[in-house]
Amino acid sequence: RLAAAGASAEPAALDDWFALVGGASAPRLDGPAVPDGLAVKLHPCCYAMQRPISAARRLPYGERQAEDVARITVTTPAAGMQPLIHHRPRTGLEAKFSMEYAVATALLDGFPGMADFTDAAVRRPEVGRLLERTEVRVTEFGVRDGGLMGGETRIAVEDRDGEVAEAALELPQGHPRRPATDAELAAKVAACVGAERAAEITGLTWESAAPLLRAALPAA
Repeated sequence: RLAAAGASAEPAALDDWFALVGGASAPRLDGPAVPDGLAVKLHPCCYAMQRPISAARRLPYGERQAEDVARITVTTPAAGMQPLIHHRPRTGLEAKFSMEYAVATALLDGFPGMADFTDAAVRRPEVGRLLERTEVRVTEFGVRDGGLMGGETRIAVEDRDGEVAEAALELPQGHPRRPATDAELAAKVAACVGAERAAEITGLTWESAAPLLRAALPAA
């Protein structure tokens, strides 16, 4: 109805976004619709946070507490920081666009899920301590050098004894070239629907999905 009434849109509205994710604004019809394959976003936040979360999860944080961390240094390409505009998030929504929170929640929560992006989760005292001790260093690796997934993200965590643990990744878990494990997919499902329904959802087939959807989404 909007189009019939004369509403229009800017044809180039998504040009900058295409460049940011490593594509081009001009259509290419000579290859597959999704050249690299579909990615699975394991954590409920901006895709630019998936790589730092994956890198932080590789760190041997173990049983250490937030107060044991003296300094966190994140070195990452400039393109990947464009959507991450909140350096000291105060709400769950702001946390979904924060590099600093990406590292904090990965260290504290292991596999960040829905419950870790609430206002209450963001306002935890231990989160505040880690945010204050995090420095982000941006490298000159821009949009034209590969978009959000260009270069690598490196995270170094120094403890109070001066020991440093580092991890670096070019691609996040869930990327077609770094597929999510069965355990990671199960954890994502459990975070979305609850542990009691996770097995039901992960066991779905094309045939069994239809009646489940009909029951969950009855016709109006």
